[in-house]
Amino acid sequence: MDFPGSGCILKQKKLQTAGEIMMKKELFNITGMHCAGCAANVERAVKKLQGVANVYVSIASKTMALERDPKTVTVEDIAAAVRKIGFKAELVT
Repeated sequence: MDFPGSGCILKQKKLQTAGEIMMKKELFNITGMHCAGCAANVERAVKKLQGVANVYVSIASKTMALERDPKTVTVEDIAAAVRKIGFKAELVT
């Protein structure tokens, strides 16, 4: 018998797990932002980088949360992308 959620779905989950990229969650302080437009520009610039996902910039806390593939993009790559548009990004340790 074939039930939804049986063998095929389990095989799909195994393939997804086996091929998953190890993403690292990180938080950055962003300086120089004054408005929602600034936050949107920072978010847009960082989202363009390969190996970055789930980027969220908060104007209220002046922070940026994201996930990155350490094999593809470095913290310095992210800081450089932010610096290029006139802001500063520092990794929160």
